[in-house]
Amino acid sequence: MLTVSEIRGMLSQRLSGSWAYVPLRTLYRSVRDPGYLRIKRSMRNFYRQFVGQGDLVFDIGANIGDYTEAFMSLGARVVAVEPIPECCQKIRYLNRENRLTVRCEAVGDQQGQCVLHLGSYSTHSSFSEDWMEKAAQKVPFIKWSGELIANVNTLDQIQHEHGTPQYIKIDVEGYELKVLRGMSFRPRVMSFEFHTFTPDLTRDCVQLPVFDSGCTFNVAFDGTWKLAWPEWREKGEVLQYVLSLPSDDRFGDIYVRFKE
Repeated sequence: MLTVSEIRGMLSQRLSGSWAYVPLRTLYRSVRDPGYLRIKRSMRNFYRQFVGQGDLVFDIGANIGDYTEAFMSLGARVVAVEPIPECCQKIRYLNRENRLTVRCEAVGDQQGQCVLHLGSYSTHSSFSEDWMEKAAQKVPFIKWSGELIANVNTLDQIQHEHGTPQYIKIDVEGYELKVLRGMSFRPRVMSFEFHTFTPDLTRDCVQLPVFDSGCTFNVAFDGTWKLAWPEWREKGEVLQYVLSLPSDDRFGDIYVRFKE
């Protein structure tokens, strides 16, 4: 007899790319989590200010495609980059109207290969052992077991192949600096995750030359779907604010808006 997981997998494969897949997945997840629909609406409303019809978006660290789905619902074309093959397969199920490209690889400061440490939850998988050590001290339930060798590309190469995106989202569990070092172009807007227990990493990211001039910053904490300030601020002010936060397990995203 087939298990529930096997039946779900078979249905996902059959419905992959069809008009029915996203509504049925939404229904399934909303039954499991009553707050899912509220979160889904909040994500869509939040990203509407950055993403519009026909825009190109890079989703770096796409996991199972929740953000990719939100971007596509706003009419965007999405390049979703994710190194875990099982997650990539789930993202591919979202492909409708040929607006999705899935790249099963990592992103860093140079092309090559790197060891990915697999988390008990896929969202905690990381290439950074330093980040893993600090995360384990602050969030005891985070565990890792298993590794895989992932191919690594750069944002510059992905931009060369697909064009300059209007928005880039980066969520790579402590590998943000490596990703940003591989970007020499400027999108319209981008965001990258920060954790309060890695202030040095946040400082190094914000102080990269690509952010030296012609851009303003904002912050959104995880789960709020709201920018911290109505006005965008200068780099030094935002960095000072983020570095002043208690060193706990709080995290969010730094948003950067580049001037035309």
